[in-house]
Amino acid sequence: RHAYLALSDSGSMLEVDERDSDSLADITVLEVGAGTGLCSLALAASGCKSVLATDVDNTTLRLMKHAAKTQQLTAIRTSHLDLMGTQALPRRDVLIAADVMYSAPLARSLARRCVEALGLGMRVVIVDPGRPTRRDFQDELAMLQINCEFQETRHAGSFAAWARGSGTALLGLHVPMADVVECRRRVVRHDAVPDSAKNFRIEA
Repeated sequence: RHAYLALSDSGSMLEVDERDSDSLADITVLEVGAGTGLCSLALAASGCKSVLATDVDNTTLRLMKHAAKTQQLTAIRTSHLDLMGTQALPRRDVLIAADVMYSAPLARSLARRCVEALGLGMRVVIVDPGRPTRRDFQDELAMLQINCEFQETRHAGSFAAWARGSGTALLGLHVPMADVVECRRRVVRHDAVPDSAKNFRIEA
């Protein structure tokens, strides 16, 4: 069987085979702009050694912490981090950002954060549903002499294999609406999370 890691509320996905759990046991992840923390919760549930979920909004961080506690996901930690600020990125194996390019300045800041992460030896996956600001992201990367083409793909393949060095170090994913629908079928709402900001967990 496979578990599908939803990387954003809009349904962005990577695929994790249940047999990957041992392979993920020493993988550390940093999520920026985590929002509801769906990606972080899924990765922690799938066996990653540690997941640091960051966001600029302290309320969402508290809700993420609540969701992780409710689901007994001890691998998750939360921290305040502003993508447009000057705070250095914590070093991890993988950086994930899913559907965070809400404005041109934020998209350009994300591009610079990608370069920062790559300079630290991290692997980076950026998921975007097709926001117009993607061009700002790509233009900023181009100015920094880095190319990032977004793959129009149903599934990105094995997260464990990619995290361990398979394929490009900077992975751009465009997720079509069909994947959004499939993602939402494969996650379930966690009843213990407040109605004001629901989080999700992987379906058993």
